[in-house]
Amino acid sequence: MQFQIVDKKLKDIKADIELIFVVDKELKHKFIGDKEAIKFNNYKGDSVLILSEAKRAYVPLSKLDLDELRVAAAKAYNALKSLNIKSIKLASYVAECQKLSFEALAEGFLLGSYEFNKYKEKKEKYTLKEIIFSTEEFAGKKVDLKAANEGFKEAEIIASATNFTKDIVNEIPEIYTPQKMAQDALNLAKNIASIKCEVYDEKFLAKENMNAFLAVNRASVHKPRLIHLTYKPKKSKKRIIFVGKGLTYDSGGLSLKPADYMLTMKSDKSGAAAALGII
Repeated sequence: MQFQIVDKKLKDIKADIELIFVVDKELKHKFIGDKEAIKFNNYKGDSVLILSEAKRAYVPLSKLDLDELRVAAAKAYNALKSLNIKSIKLASYVAECQKLSFEALAEGFLLGSYEFNKYKEKKEKYTLKEIIFSTEEFAGKKVDLKAANEGFKEAEIIASATNFTKDIVNEIPEIYTPQKMAQDALNLAKNIASIKCEVYDEKFLAKENMNAFLAVNRASVHKPRLIHLTYKPKKSKKRIIFVGKGLTYDSGGLSLKPADYMLTMKSDKSGAAAALGII
């Protein structure tokens, strides 16, 4: 998905559909058109309204807040993704910080587009590829193009790392073993000089008296691994440590978990997955 911002009025931008966020159910704002259609549909600004003939979509936004911008953008993507469209245009919506506002909006679209469909025989194909922002802003603020583009770039990095993490969490334990997680960590460090990776096996764990670690692994046919990733950027100022638990399948401890939990037992590797994603 591509993001761009252009120094034009919204009406002068060409796209397949126009997206309007309805802020705090305010239907009298200048961005809100289609008065007759809104009245006919008894639209209150608290749900999604798609007007195919007008080629406009209205999506609720409870307030101009970074988290709410992210949620609204994700909601918009999921409402529009099945339409036969390639591009969306919308105005700018700025909360307390311009860069973070555009970052939140782009993150919402990218995170909202996530699907784990690896094992689906029939995968949905969506045509939506481009999101175009106008410098015309909801509250009349002057938009900083540089800040917007920096926000888009940051969002792409964060969303990529987040979706990488989600893929690990969602992968089945038959495939995602401790050895697979270790290999993913080694791959991260392979081509980046500032990242180092050490993987320790069960012999090291025994030598270091990590007996609780070994005891948890005893019921598995897959040998345990301890992964140590180090990232040292230039001009680093402080040391930060992330520790993530990486049980690739957790059926329970003293008592086995009930059958209903079988679908989520693979999620106990989420902590380690998050640590990998952060790196």
